[in-house]
Amino acid sequence: MSQLTPSKVGNLEILIAQEPGKSISVQYKIHEPIFFLIQRISIKLGGKNDSKAQEGRLYMNGVLLKNPQESLARYHIYGNTLTYKAEKRIQIFIHFFAGTVAFCCNTGTTVMSSST
Repeated sequence: MSQLTPSKVGNLEILIAQEPGKSISVQYKIHEPIFFLIQRISIKLGGKNDSKAQEGRLYMNGVLLKNPQESLARYHIYGNTLTYKAEKRIQIFIHFFAGTVAFCCNTGTTVMSSST
């Protein structure tokens, strides 16, 4: 990837930790806080677009990017692949003819069957 100027938008490949082999491409600006990147990842994975959208953490080569207010430039990330790990539990709603059932689980959980 070519070097980005502060206002230029690039794409970054993000590996999803809970789903081996899955990755997504997310736009970023090199000098914006990584919080915005985490927010875009969360939204792309089905999260909400609000101030509480920081549902996960980013890692580079297994090392946590600790401060979400720092920029990718601060961490010297110039086109490397990052790993996203969701930290929150999610709620899954399954709609049946008889009603709706809600499951609270970690992201990446697979519901195989349910009975009412």
